[in-house]
Amino acid sequence: MLDVRDEADLPRALAEYVADRLASDTGSPVVATLSRSSSSPEIHELIRDRVDSAILGPLQDRITGPDARLRAGLATALIMGTGTLRQLFGADAVRDYDREAVVDRLTAVFTACLTAPTR
Repeated sequence: MLDVRDEADLPRALAEYVADRLASDTGSPVVATLSRSSSSPEIHELIRDRVDSAILGPLQDRITGPDARLRAGLATALIMGTGTLRQLFGADAVRDYDREAVVDRLTAVFTACLTAPTR
């Protein structure tokens, strides 16, 4: 998902990954573990470290400009949130929609998350 060459292609790559995960018949083991162990601080720490090393950190390293950690965090929240949606509703959440339409909408959201502020 993060192996695109150009930073400008990153929002679409993330959107495609999320769209495919939403339409998948299998859930996320990380989200399932979070749900089962909501009262375990030890498990939360392990998952936090895993999310940081697998998604948040590499994403932060891929984007340029100010507030990279914040922007990567927003995109990571979107990725993790789709896991929860997928767990609650299954693939039915997006099954009736054209994949490209879903990818286009998600690309717009990821672009908003990842674009450096112009202040």
